[in-house]
Amino acid sequence: MKKRVSLLLALGLIAALVLGGCGKKDDSASLVGEWQATLEMADTLNESLASDPAMADYINIDSFAMKMDLSLRDDGTFTLALNEASVTEAFEGIKAPLKDGITAYMEASLEGTGMSVEDALAASGMDIDSMMDSMLSPEMITASLGEATESGSFVAKDGKLYFLDEGETKPGDDSAAMPYTLSGSKLTLDKPSSGDVGDLAEFFPMEFAKK
Repeated sequence: MKKRVSLLLALGLIAALVLGGCGKKDDSASLVGEWQATLEMADTLNESLASDPAMADYINIDSFAMKMDLSLRDDGTFTLALNEASVTEAFEGIKAPLKDGITAYMEASLEGTGMSVEDALAASGMDIDSMMDSMLSPEMITASLGEATESGSFVAKDGKLYFLDEGETKPGDDSAAMPYTLSGSKLTLDKPSSGDVGDLAEFFPMEFAKK
């Protein structure tokens, strides 16, 4: 009897070891759903404005928040895109501080010339409102959305999320994988070890809430 019990335990242990070592655990199904993250980009925008020190003295953006939608579907495909409504709202939200800042900047630049901001803009066939419309046009918003859309296939294994390039059917090395944690309705993505995420690097870890 003891030999039989020992044999069963040994077989059970071997089975556990073999099954546990057969490839990585595929957790893709647990991530299927619609997810959304909020990216606060005010610092990035202010840094861009600071490239002109004179302009930076007059303009400071408090908030420039956009939402990013991540769709992970049960057929193994994904879409990652900026939310169009949030992009429009973000651009609308910075119009007033930009208008005030640019007006103040121009007033300072024209000081002593005897010319007003209105006169200077009229010489170019514009006023401050039409200037703002040209700076923050619908075309600019559309371009921003197009540049920030990705789609393809995904696989989630052993706590790592892989976004596959077109034509790929399985993950390659782990350098491009994003470590993730799933806690209820919150999905947190961390930066891949390769760090190859372009301008999004500063927003990691990125927290998505289930929609």
